[in-house]
Amino acid sequence: MISLPGLILTIEFIAFINAGQEPFLTGKTSLVFREDSQGGRKISADVYYPSDSGETDSPLTLQSTERFPVICFNHGYLINPDAYSNIREALIGEGYILIFPKTELGMFPSHKSMAMDTGLVLRKIQELGKDTSSIFFDRVDTIMCVMGHSMGGGISFAAAESFSFIHCLVAMAPFDTRPSAIKAAEKVDIPALIISGDNDCVTPADKYSLPLYEALASRGKTIIHIKGGTHCQMAGKNTLCRIGESLKFCRAEISMEEQHKIINRYLIPWLNFHLKGDSEAGKLFDRGAGSDTAIAFKRSGPLSSNNDR
Repeated sequence: MISLPGLILTIEFIAFINAGQEPFLTGKTSLVFREDSQGGRKISADVYYPSDSGETDSPLTLQSTERFPVICFNHGYLINPDAYSNIREALIGEGYILIFPKTELGMFPSHKSMAMDTGLVLRKIQELGKDTSSIFFDRVDTIMCVMGHSMGGGISFAAAESFSFIHCLVAMAPFDTRPSAIKAAEKVDIPALIISGDNDCVTPADKYSLPLYEALASRGKTIIHIKGGTHCQMAGKNTLCRIGESLKFCRAEISMEEQHKIINRYLIPWLNFHLKGDSEAGKLFDRGAGSDTAIAFKRSGPLSSNNDR
């Protein structure tokens, strides 16, 4: 059953995302980025972007001539980036370019290398924005965000510490990687959003998300706990993650679809506020965080008092 505050927030959110133009379709291209300073390391990545046709390698949308903010999403341990279809579906229609690096997918990933890959792909997409032969020419905003889930959430802190051109950070059920994400957080002073599930027994909030939140140097930080939410339901369907969760006897109290709705209710306004300077999005986020019975939260202050765009 949906509570009255939750119903009002859902109606407000639907009105918010439908207020502008029609949502963009999703275009996709697969790229290989190379970094000479890393010994010629090659990073494969799938890049998703607003499109009019929704076809692979199609041009960016002509509905708008704007430049789109860029988000690099780091995957969780042994989770293929394709599992995060919920993130793509939520954000491409809002007018973002999403990069999903396909590195460190094996049993023994290098967290440090993955953090460096994050900086590389963000630099390279900026270069493509200046390349007249690229579909991204003149369509890439200089505003960039790093985002991730589980292992990728922890890696996002290391990336934000290492690269000053990253403007904000979102971590979903983050893990304390090596080098320590918690130590990195002490030097991260950009706006940060942490999302956890209070039924997460893979990366429990009191062991990971809360210490990361407390360590953050940012004056614009928020942590949201989704009541009844789990670790694996941050993503779409993923068999390996669900097996690991079942071995730890994790049980969700809400459906995956409901967890995704709650994530979007906060993720989209938060990003639109910080990456697009949308003050109305900030007000929507603040209203929700203050009255939504589906979550518990803690923050350094309301978004309306912290415009970082």
